[in-house]
Amino acid sequence: MNIKHRNLNVFFAIFVTLFWNITVNAHDGFESNSISGEYGMTSTQSCVRTPFVGSSTKGFDDNNKSLLLMGESVSAIGSGLMRFNHDGSVIITDGLLTEILNDKINPGDLPVNALAEFSCAGKYIRHPGRKIDIELECSVKSQSPGVTVSIKPFHFEGYVGRGLQTLQLSLIEGNVQTVLVSVGGQVVQQRERICVQSASLSRI
Repeated sequence: MNIKHRNLNVFFAIFVTLFWNITVNAHDGFESNSISGEYGMTSTQSCVRTPFVGSSTKGFDDNNKSLLLMGESVSAIGSGLMRFNHDGSVIITDGLLTEILNDKINPGDLPVNALAEFSCAGKYIRHPGRKIDIELECSVKSQSPGVTVSIKPFHFEGYVGRGLQTLQLSLIEGNVQTVLVSVGGQVVQQRERICVQSASLSRI
């Protein structure tokens, strides 16, 4: 009887250990395609963009991405709070961005734009393993009543760290993004840009 009890105890201990390992792995994200929680984010970007023009004017060639208008080079650093939800949605709040105008290097030039506030919303896809894709559309806070500024699309790809504690994201495909300025819901101006971007996220 004691041997049977001992065997049952050993079996129970093995079962608990296996159940614990499976549970930990699930929370680590290896058994799940979703992420949930908030992450502090820092980002950098380098862009070439065209001036604001009419709402239907192209800034880059659709085929080879060559400039169709005079462009300018800008870089920026930003921060924000990115939240992932189990339903595949993702948002960025408390976004702040400081932009450097790389061509403004002459005496009297102002090379730094005013600090901009932004927010974003979109969706993510968690692939088996550590790969993740994120698609966002962002809005920049305007100082003018009734004016909205939107930027889209952002196609980030990257990797999830162990325990879902960190994410490393990049935008390296060089897709054309459109900046739309709307008044009363109607687009009145737009500009296009091509950027390379990176973002580092840590769970908070």
